[in-house]
Amino acid sequence: MQKILLLKSKKVLGFLSFIESIFFPIPTDVLLIPMAISKSYKWFDLALIATLMSVIGGVVGYLIGSYLFTDIYPLIVDYGYEDKFNISKSMFLSADEIFIASSSGGVTATTNSGPTTELLIREYENRKLTYGTEL
Repeated sequence: MQKILLLKSKKVLGFLSFIESIFFPIPTDVLLIPMAISKSYKWFDLALIATLMSVIGGVVGYLIGSYLFTDIYPLIVDYGYEDKFNISKSMFLSADEIFIASSSGGVTATTNSGPTTELLIREYENRKLTYGTEL
């Protein structure tokens, strides 16, 4: 009986992670944390399911957006949001602050790094020197 419940809950976790990446009804953590606490020896399997389904959901969400954009853009124009849309689009395209922060505290700058990324890298290096270890 426990195996059946765990199998069903894994499917629910996968489904929740998938739809949470497309639209945001409920965060996956609401289900993932209690499952990982109750079956601590299965934490890696649960995290893997949540991660993979979240990535797949993100790809599906991107594809939905890219295919439906031609149908939705006329509505943006009709309702008078074209200026706001273009401002938002230009902000995304001209972003000069790109950095990748890992969960271990490391920061990797990309070729488009700006002052915020440089500040984060300096702060990381200072803390590493202060505490004598990696964060």
